[in-house]
Amino acid sequence: MKNKFKILTLTLALILISTQVVAQLSPAINFIQPPPRQGTPKGTVPAGSRRGCPQTQKPLTALVPVTKFSDNTELRWGLTTQDHPTFWFYIPYESKSVQTAKFSLRDRTNSTLYETDIKLTGTPGVINVSLPKEAPLLSNNQWYRLYLFINISCAPNTPYQKDFAEAWITRETLAPALSSELEKATIQQKANIYAKNGIWYDAITTVAEIRRQNPQDKKWDNLLKSAGL
Repeated sequence: MKNKFKILTLTLALILISTQVVAQLSPAINFIQPPPRQGTPKGTVPAGSRRGCPQTQKPLTALVPVTKFSDNTELRWGLTTQDHPTFWFYIPYESKSVQTAKFSLRDRTNSTLYETDIKLTGTPGVINVSLPKEAPLLSNNQWYRLYLFINISCAPNTPYQKDFAEAWITRETLAPALSSELEKATIQQKANIYAKNGIWYDAITTVAEIRRQNPQDKKWDNLLKSAGL
């Protein structure tokens, strides 16, 4: 009986240690969304469901936090410190159903700054679109609008249907102290620093790299959940 008790105690101790180690290796990342600042674009009324195609479990979505306002409008927006950031989207459609896909970056007046066709493979799932070096760089304290336009063939011999996702982005300069902190940080620490300072686009791209290196890491799930995604 004493031996059984010792084994049970040892087992519980090992489980507790393992849980603590996992928690240390995969700490939760909580994104802190900064409040809209002066000059923030106006919110838009949430779009209704797309007609003509079967309803997907989740919609085509730019993976960017949403701010909801009292007048029933909402704004999907985030910050970056990069002049050529990476953007993330959830695609609910099978690749074979997508006829064309196009990414577009526009300024606040909706003038196109950069546009490119995208070949989708392996969807449904998450994709990323990186702004190439030949594209115009994002200026500090300026608002930009990004779109992903998709034409879907919902059934054989039928006209394609249109769908799109959109979000806003603005670039901000890092404070010297924060910039110094990031220079010394590991990739794990950088993810937390970006998230705690409300720098969404840099946070999600850093966490995506962590997940690429370790597919079992939970930071990606934690970050999306903390941002309401």
